[in-house]
Amino acid sequence: MSGTFGQYQDLLLSKLSNLNDASTSNTIMTATTDVADHATAKRLLCDEDGHLQVDVVSMSGGGDASAANQTAGNESLADILTELQTPTALASENSLQAVDSSIQSLSSDIGDVVSAVQDLDTPIQDVGSSVNNVDASVQSVESAIGMMSLKLPLALSSNGNLQVSIEEGGVETQLPTALSSAGNLKVSIEEGAGSLATSALQTVGNASLSSIASNLLPAATAANQATLSAKLPTAPDSDGRLMVAGKAVSNVAVASIATSVAIGGSQNVSWNTDGYRSVNIYGGVSVGQSISTGSGYGVYVIIENSPDNTNWYFYKELYINNGMNYENNIANVETVIAPYMRMTMTNDDSVARQANLYVHGIKSRD
Repeated sequence: MSGTFGQYQDLLLSKLSNLNDASTSNTIMTATTDVADHATAKRLLCDEDGHLQVDVVSMSGGGDASAANQTAGNESLADILTELQTPTALASENSLQAVDSSIQSLSSDIGDVVSAVQDLDTPIQDVGSSVNNVDASVQSVESAIGMMSLKLPLALSSNGNLQVSIEEGGVETQLPTALSSAGNLKVSIEEGAGSLATSALQTVGNASLSSIASNLLPAATAANQATLSAKLPTAPDSDGRLMVAGKAVSNVAVASIATSVAIGGSQNVSWNTDGYRSVNIYGGVSVGQSISTGSGYGVYVIIENSPDNTNWYFYKELYINNGMNYENNIANVETVIAPYMRMTMTNDDSVARQANLYVHGIKSRD
């Protein structure tokens, strides 16, 4: 059985081989236009090289792949290619790069504009604040003008004169005023009935003044002036103050020692005595405390004189009054006998002592 099948298989393969060999099989390939009807069989066409030639029919026909249609299609494709290769029809790569560069430049410019607008924001806000300030000032001016208008003339009289509001006792009245030919405001001053400041009344006043002057002139003789001058200041002092004969006219603070003086230490102050007849020296040392006084074991104060503020000469030691309540005060009047004077406080006590000593010059003339 298996041998018979093998023979059959060999025969089938041989036939198939003959079919593929056109020189021996004489087989012609056909195709039907109707699969169910073998009568519609048509032979297939090939070219001289054995390539199968097929017409492709689409839908109702007319669109077959003929040489003419292919030529027309190739021409259309060539036209499309030409249009695509034309710079005016399509942007070249360089054109696209230029456009991209322009877009980037435009983006940078837009960024600069945004930054500039942001920079303007603060000045705009400052301007807004200034406008608000100006508005407040304008309102203040308007308010001031409103207050001022209450004090300004409210109207004109029938003759064109200004009417001024005068308020007295809560009653406000408007009185007409007038201007002179020079534009000056005419004002009538009334005291009592009919006592206006007229030209006639001014003339009377001038006459009265002349009468008073004539009565005073005989008394203003040279002798009377000399007598009066003897009682008046004759000259100013060095500070420009008037000096009256025989009387002191000023008491001037000229020097002071107001500090703490250490144990074994001293403080001094000097002054020019020009213009002073005498000096008042007063004050105290550690007021309210028990102190020792005297050179070598306590506190003491001396006065010196000098002709040149360089060479000093002892004048006197001032008395310190301890008192019952430790007043420790000094109160002296010293005659000026030199161009310069000096006061020195020395502390030989066992503790530091507070000095509060003052000098006043008394100015007078002989």
